[in-house]
Amino acid sequence: DTFMPKEMQIEALVEAGRTRLRPVLLTAITTVLGLLPLAIGLNFNFFTLYSRFDPEISIGGESVAFWGPMSWTVIFGLSFATVLTLIISPVMYMLTIRINYTIKKWTGNLPKENVSMLNQESTSVQ
Repeated sequence: DTFMPKEMQIEALVEAGRTRLRPVLLTAITTVLGLLPLAIGLNFNFFTLYSRFDPEISIGGESVAFWGPMSWTVIFGLSFATVLTLIISPVMYMLTIRINYTIKKWTGNLPKENVSMLNQESTSVQ
């Protein structure tokens, strides 16, 4: 049974969060911005755009009745999943690390090098 010290686990968690922050945010933001025209029902006419260079832009229409609720669902679901991925999951993992460390300390199952580090920390604090 290998045991990684709590400080190393926290450092690994912070590094993983730093590594994944940019890709997760870029993916979520581009998808949300791409779905906004669909959600608000932004329409334009391709035929007049190519024939007369007049897109006839309008907001609303028949398509927004079906595609609007679906796109809003995807937008809010993706936003919530991004918060879960970047904040809630690392926090829950951090709590698991602390609980496991505390239980191992109570039961005396910490490896000897961690016990000596723990004793040094407690003497340096006092």
